[in-house]
Amino acid sequence: MIQGIPNDYDLLPSYQKQNRIRHRNCRIQTITSLLKILGYDIDPNIALILSLENFSTVAKIKSRSKIPYCVFIPYLNHLEVNVLDQLGIDYSIERIDSIDINSIVDNIRDDKLPIIYFFDTAKLLKRRTTDGFQLGVISSAIIVGVNSSKDKVLLNALAGRTKYNPVSFVEFDESRESNLLPFKPDKLALRIKPSEAFINGEKLKGLIEEKIHTLVSQHISMEIKWDNTLYCYDISHGSLAYDSICDYLAYLKEEVTDMDIKLRLFRKVFGAIRLGVCSGTGSFMRKELVEALKFLYKEWPDYKELNLLIESFNKTEKEFRNLARFLYKYQINSSTPNGKLDRDIEYVIERIKNIREIENMACINYLDNKG
Repeated sequence: MIQGIPNDYDLLPSYQKQNRIRHRNCRIQTITSLLKILGYDIDPNIALILSLENFSTVAKIKSRSKIPYCVFIPYLNHLEVNVLDQLGIDYSIERIDSIDINSIVDNIRDDKLPIIYFFDTAKLLKRRTTDGFQLGVISSAIIVGVNSSKDKVLLNALAGRTKYNPVSFVEFDESRESNLLPFKPDKLALRIKPSEAFINGEKLKGLIEEKIHTLVSQHISMEIKWDNTLYCYDISHGSLAYDSICDYLAYLKEEVTDMDIKLRLFRKVFGAIRLGVCSGTGSFMRKELVEALKFLYKEWPDYKELNLLIESFNKTEKEFRNLARFLYKYQINSSTPNGKLDRDIEYVIERIKNIREIENMACINYLDNKG
């Protein structure tokens, strides 16, 4: 019997043999666990680097008012797919309208390769913002256990502190139907196809170096990028993401003149930004990124250019964390003098510009040192 788990659960044997995957991002835990079941012993820090598409992305999402929500988002595509693509592991994504609990029970008892299910964490855990808007927080999990009455399932991870998470089967299935933005789970699931293709050693190091070079180059690029596949009408990356959100905040500050409307809109705007910063992480993935870079430098001490990124992103991790704390008051305060509100908006703009400057300088120095 696993500590903390009722003895009436059937557990997936191949998962039960694993040690707990330690990472702050539950989706990184999920893909790392699945890779280990496949026999690929990859560290979650490496999985994180392989999962990233950009260091910074900002999405503007339509709302009922004319003022959109502006949200930091760590990923555009499914990060699990990004990892598998990088490693050359075959998979398929399919829509599963409803989960067959009896098939799940059979698969667990037969120790069959599990499926990754996408769902809305906010809906499942009943986490809601209080300012009249709702944003979806997509996640992924493997069903690794089912109780004897078949009304609860065990998920591999919803947080980094535990190995199993018991949830209502009905509520989990319903969370896969969430239609909240910016991402919808769309009842999708990811099925791995066993493959011999897996890279390690020097080849893996080369892949990591190439990945970081791409991320760094994109971060300082001013090339306009669009993605029409999401439920957002404006998405920007890297330096453009920071410029976009600063321009957006400046526009709201100058153009909204009615005090009551201005405060109400800004509370929603700041709440959405804060939610984007805090969804699954306290620092817009900066703390997790620094830990991953430190792990890589420990593995490959000759990769000295990583220190430039570690030092700078460590600074912006603190900047993002402080920004999230600062914005929290706009979810709880009922009134703010107009002058102070405008000063606070300017403060947020200054902090974001400072983050941009720190990270851009590090990226430029990294590219210069790499030649």
